[in-house]
Amino acid sequence: MPQRIDLCEDIRQTGENFHADDKVQFVIDAVYAIAHALQAMKSTVCPDDAIETSWISRYSKKPDICHAMQTIDGDEFYQKYLLKVQFQ
Repeated sequence: MPQRIDLCEDIRQTGENFHADDKVQFVIDAVYAIAHALQAMKSTVCPDDAIETSWISRYSKKPDICHAMQTIDGDEFYQKYLLKVQFQ
């Protein structure tokens, strides 16, 4: 069997040599903040939405978003929901 030469072996990242940038946590927090704000908005403008209580599998049809959230006013979303997200 011929010897395999891995050209990328010298630059491979492992747990020993990987150090995440300090700013990565800000991106993670931003994603969580938007997710929590969207959830708060959904519970306010779509209180009767049944998606949260129904079982969805990978074979299910994609759930539809409620009509009230199909077009979102960015300024309203920012002021009423995103600015109110708090992490403990």
